Amino acid sequence: MNPKKLNAFVKAFKEKTEHEAAVFREQANFTAWLQGLYIARAIAANFSKNVRYYSEPIDFNKQPDDAKAAFERFSIYVEVFNAQFEQREKNKKEVKE
Repeated sequence: MNPKKLNAFVKAFKEKTEHEAAVFREQANFTAWLQGLYIARAIAANFSKNVRYYSEPIDFNKQPDDAKAAFERFSIYVEVFNAQFEQREKNKKEVKE
């Protein structure tokens, strides 16, 4: 391969490494923020009687109950809509025959 053809690979490699570096910086930033959150809660728990330290780790993947209920309602709506759509398509085919 000549250098002109290799430019695409060099460019792709640079973009990949830049993306990986950006992801690493974002993860490091989040980790530092989370550590600060835990430290702030620990300090607050030591100096205040009304604040307690976390009894379990913070779960960022946990969805509020409202979001779960909305997701379930939407899932049911999608199932009903798809069933009606399939029925209409089936009826159209029967009419054409």
